[in-house]
Amino acid sequence: MANPVPSGLLDLATADLETARRLLVPGLYHNACYHAQQAAEKALKAVLLHEITTFPKTHDLSRLVDAIRVSQPAFPEYTLESAVLNEYSIDMRYEPEVLTDVDLEEAKAAISYAETILDHARQFVGESTPPQNTGP
Repeated sequence: MANPVPSGLLDLATADLETARRLLVPGLYHNACYHAQQAAEKALKAVLLHEITTFPKTHDLSRLVDAIRVSQPAFPEYTLESAVLNEYSIDMRYEPEVLTDVDLEEAKAAISYAETILDHARQFVGESTPPQNTGP
């Protein structure tokens, strides 16, 4: 990634979240969860770029939150959200049994957690409204 900026990562996070919403169909819930995790990860990395101009090379949302809280102790811990979404970071890529292990309610919860993190990241970075959806 060449010189990412917070707003660019927030745009990518927004696109991942929209992808997750569109994948709320039977047989694709696992992919919805994966994209929800990606949205949260990119949102947290945008906060880090805004705050300290760098971020650790990790997919672990808890580590990203901890890095933010070093300089911003009031930033939410997102303990539950991180624990749930972290499960989708690697397992969704390499574990074929997850294809049938995720149901609609689990996917909706993952999306909701990602929405919460992304909304807070937008506020933190000073972008309170997402870009307009120009897709079909």
